[in-house]
Amino acid sequence: MSWPDEKKLAVFVNLAFEAWTPGTAPGVSPMGNPLPAGLHDTAAESWGRFGYRRGIWRLLDVLERLGTPATAMVSGVLTELAPDAVGALVAGGHEICGHGWVQEQLPAHLTEEAEAAMIDRCLAVLADAGAKVSGWISPRCTPGAHTFDLLRARGLSWTGDVFDDDRPYVVPGDGTPFVAIPLTMETNDLPLVMKHGHTPRSFRETFEDTVAAALDSPHPALHLDITAHAHVGGRVGMAAAFEAAIASAASDPRVWIGTRAEAARLVLAQHLAGAAR
Repeated sequence: MSWPDEKKLAVFVNLAFEAWTPGTAPGVSPMGNPLPAGLHDTAAESWGRFGYRRGIWRLLDVLERLGTPATAMVSGVLTELAPDAVGALVAGGHEICGHGWVQEQLPAHLTEEAEAAMIDRCLAVLADAGAKVSGWISPRCTPGAHTFDLLRARGLSWTGDVFDDDRPYVVPGDGTPFVAIPLTMETNDLPLVMKHGHTPRSFRETFEDTVAAALDSPHPALHLDITAHAHVGGRVGMAAAFEAAIASAASDPRVWIGTRAEAARLVLAQHLAGAAR
């Protein structure tokens, strides 16, 4: 696998632009004390809304200043809750990736028919918003037994629903070649900051250290992700750390920053060229 201009490492900048059904709270929130059973977590619900009220706009400003393309994982319901923000992502030239309808609906819990209907609904509303969707990352990156076959059948070319490598590969199966681009988790704000309690400075330093390790290792990763959720990384301190981390990577001539759709096209082209030999 080779990247454009023989760059040694690919970095994918990801925005997780997520939402839940109104009246449903995210499973994670900044409040540490558990609520009594059966009590609706209004604090978590309010915290989750930050992503489309404020966070996505701050992250879009970061990417515009840097001139950096991103892959945006977009919950389909946001075409109803925040159509202006979805439109701004499209207008900014960012890749839009399917990310389920709402975050509490996991494909692994759906029948094949229900999942197919959900995927079709998402693809239809994102297309209506002007997005050309070629990839998919399920809520929680947790696909069902039929997810990859359903995506392949709908002409999508890549998925990020795997964690088993740090380089892309072609998924075995019949039909059109389909690329897995594993989601690397070293600098994903939701686990790093919300689960493990790291600071914005630590988020930035972790990314910079990981990029340096990948570039210097005799067994390097071929790609790394930096992921900001609009309701987490869109807060002012995290957004600044996100910006500094991306700028650091972009300054290294050995690093290529592109979208997952671009990477999938490269992988498929090289795969087909190899098969033709």
